[in-house]
Amino acid sequence: MTLDLTLRLALKPGRSAGGDVGLADVQLSGPDGVTLEIATSPIPVPLPSPGVLALSMARPNPFTHGTSFALNLDRATDVDLAVHDLSGRRVATLHRGALGAGPHEFAWRGVRSDGSAAANGIYFLQARVGGERLTRKVIFLRGN
Repeated sequence: MTLDLTLRLALKPGRSAGGDVGLADVQLSGPDGVTLEIATSPIPVPLPSPGVLALSMARPNPFTHGTSFALNLDRATDVDLAVHDLSGRRVATLHRGALGAGPHEFAWRGVRSDGSAAANGIYFLQARVGGERLTRKVIFLRGN
């Protein structure tokens, strides 16, 4: 079973953005009162400052049903965000148009622009922002 969690952070007054966040230990409890504790090795994930242009790693990766990632913009600008295959062909357009400064969440469910399922394989998430190009590799492994 896969559990997707979204962590929303807010700055304390007087603090600046940026830094790292990591999940150290997990304690889950169900409606029946059963508790599960999991010790994990923290993997720090950098938090971009608001003035930084960055494309986060996709999670999960590899994925079977969908993957999500964030694009942090240092300014309001036009963005072309797409998925490309190994040959460089555009498979899907995730966003094309203006976005404001700051973080923006996106997801790709392994679907082409025409609505058909993409084939298993390696793909590239590519954000074109002004004259810059940011790219992340993802692996799509659709189950049977």
